Amino acid sequence: MTKVQDESKFSEEFLREVYISIFGKEPPDTWFEETDYRSLAELFEIENLETDLGLPKGFFLELLNEDDWSFIIKLHALIEASFTHLLVQHFNQPSLEKIFSLLALSDLRTGKLAFAKSLELVDTDIECFVRKMSEMRNAFVHNVTNVNIHIKDFLAGFDKNKRKEYKTGFLFGYKDKQNIQLRQNKDTYDVKRIIQLFSVATFDEVPKLSIWFGSLVCLRQIYSHVILAQIRVQKQDLNEQITTLLENAIVTPQLLEEDDHQED
Repeated sequence: MTKVQDESKFSEEFLREVYISIFGKEPPDTWFEETDYRSLAELFEIENLETDLGLPKGFFLELLNEDDWSFIIKLHALIEASFTHLLVQHFNQPSLEKIFSLLALSDLRTGKLAFAKSLELVDTDIECFVRKMSEMRNAFVHNVTNVNIHIKDFLAGFDKNKRKEYKTGFLFGYKDKQNIQLRQNKDTYDVKRIIQLFSVATFDEVPKLSIWFGSLVCLRQIYSHVILAQIRVQKQDLNEQITTLLENAIVTPQLLEEDDHQED
């Protein structure tokens, strides 16, 4: 896998691979000049999530520079920590962080993902993606011989049905890029669908990139609900402050009136 050239841009080979996978031709020069990771990270607010989790800025991008084994282990840890953060923010109970952190991510009955799904905080396609991520992570962790394996070779070691199962999960149920509707309406493109298109287009040849793109969509959905939870708490605090002010505005004149009567 091509390494990122510097802290602000994807390598040209990386961008070239993605463009050819999607459009079937060489990219224009502007593709290299105008595409950088910071705009993508800012758009999906990954850097804000990194800050919330106490991670260094650019942690998510730097995963592309890891070997495949480390990539899967660290990416899964990032997703798992993000779900813990989501649940703590949703319930507005920091004291629950330790408890949620001890829960398995993808346990069907008591995992963090099960909580999030029951609370309607994740879509079904994201749920499937995360479960496949956990399955691959467990296979990597529990078999030391996978330390030096490439994701592409790992997937090639399964029969056709199992490979299809992995592919369906990681690609949000899409079979190929032609099935993805990129437009929300006549004049607007769906950014989430565009990134999913990148994921689908790169899966067969460069599955590591595909999973990274899919994780971008996954983490964005998690963080969007974190933001909504924080806004909800802020609204509750504001309502309580307004209620207190109104109560004081009503009570204070009454007390003054009572004091006047006592003086008479």
